Parts: sequence; structure tokens; C-alpha cells
Amino acid sequence: MRTRAASVGFGLLFRRQYLLWWVFAVNFVLAAMATFPAAASMAGIMGHSLYPSRLVTGFDVSVLIELLMRPQVHGGTTLTLFPLIFFFFMLLAEGGILLSYRQDRRLGAGEFFGAGGKFFWRFVRLAVCLLVLLIPVFFAWNALSRWSDRLSSNSPNPYAGFQVELAGGIILLLVFLALRLWFDMAQVRLVASDERSVLRALRWAFGTTLRHFAALYWLFLRISVASWVAVAVIFWIWMSLVPHEHIGLSFLLGQFALLIWLAARLWQRAGETVWYERRIETVLPN
Repeated sequence: MRTRAASVGFGLLFRRQYLLWWVFAVNFVLAAMATFPAAASMAGIMGHSLYPSRLVTGFDVSVLIELLMRPQVHGGTTLTLFPLIFFFFMLLAEGGILLSYRQDRRLGAGEFFGAGGKFFWRFVRLAVCLLVLLIPVFFAWNALSRWSDRLSSNSPNPYAGFQVELAGGIILLLVFLALRLWFDMAQVRLVASDERSVLRALRWAFGTTLRHFAALYWLFLRISVASWVAVAVIFWIWMSLVPHEHIGLSFLLGQFALLIWLAARLWQRAGETVWYERRIETVLPN
């Protein structure tokens, strides 16, 4: 019996772990560049206010937002742009990551970024298509939230609104993961076959994902669940065991949670690549 794609993908992730550390380092540097200006500005304001007690003794999101909105704080806009910058960086890097996984070898810098540049605009077009398909999911979530609010106000069961929102949220999350898997497989196809048409890659990925949905979705879902559980444990440790004034330890836990999330994402990409090579390329005619 052949080893499962998830296990082989984990081995591939481990052998090419420099990709994980490189992506993590880039994220760390970008986060520092985004947060240090705002942190320095906020330090001057908090020294003459009651803000520190509300942030150190307990994390108050409203206080943080209020601070970032003040004109004296520099870098607040950068904080909002940081996720977008990292998103496009990952679009650029994913071509090289998938090629490295496909060939199971370390790519030189020129080859890595060459692959990233080659597939970047195709991946951008895929991302735009995914965002369009997520619009109905967004509207469904808004409708679910309104329905939940009405149930909370009018239903004799005080937990009815929460139960409906929880169940509907899980269903929408599973739908989102299925869409993400579909577009992941389209990316794998683009790199493996050097397909230039994004629409053809999407059609192929849709048919393949549908035919092998159970195997592919289970590969994708269990890695996601494992990462969610690990991050939830870290969050529990932070909330229950780490004093709020220990900022350094809180920072390290946050970075460890981020590392787990990135590792899970790259593990998914490695597993998808292994599955493609086993199930698709082995049956293609010469």
C-alpha cells in the first residue's frame, strides 16, 4: 500500500523546510516594518494617558483602534496594508514553492524568483476569480448573522441564535475550504503543465477535484484542523497562563502560532503536489 499523500507531503515539507523559514522571515520583517513606527508613536501618547492599563492588564481592541486612528500615530495605515503586501508576496513566491516541491530540490534564487515571476500574473487572475466566487459566501454570512440576531431577540430559546450561527458558520467554512482546494489544484496544474490559460486550468481543477473530492478534501481538511487545534492551544496558553504584562512571551507565542499556520499551508501545497504527481501524471499518456 502506498504511503498517503499527506505523509509524503510532510516529508517534502521537512526536506524543503528552508522555504518555510524564508517565508516566515519575510513575514517577520514586514510585520516589524509595519508595526515599529506605530508602536513608537503610540508610546508617546500612552505615556500621558490611561491607555496603558487598558492594554497591559487586558487587551482592549477598541483602545487599539482608537490609538491607530489618532493623527499623532504614524504607521497606522501601514498596518492595514501589511496583509495585502504579504498576500501579493505569497502570490509571487508560490510559483517557486510549487516548482521546488514538484522537482523536490533546492532552487537557486534566480530559478525560484524566475518561476515566481513566470506564474505571478496567472496566480493573480486566479485570485481575482476566487474573490468573485467568495462574494456569495460573504453575502450568505451576512444573511446568517442577521437571522441569528433575530432569533436571539425573538426566540424563546436564548441559544437559538448562537446555535444557528455556529452551524451555518461551519457549513460556510467548509464551502470556503472546498473553493480554496479547487483553486489550489488549479495552481498546481498551472505549474505542472505550464498551462497558460487560467480558465482551462480552472475547468480541469474543477473536474478533477469533483471526481476525487473525498480524497483531496480529506487531505486538505485534516491539515487545516490540525493547525486550528494547535493555534487554539497556543491561544489558550496565552489567555490562561501568560500574564498580560509579559509582552515578550506573548509575542513569541504569537510568532509560534503564525509559524504553525504557515507550516500547515505549505504542507497542504506539498500534499497537493504529491497527489497530483501520483494520480494524474502516472496515468497521462506518453
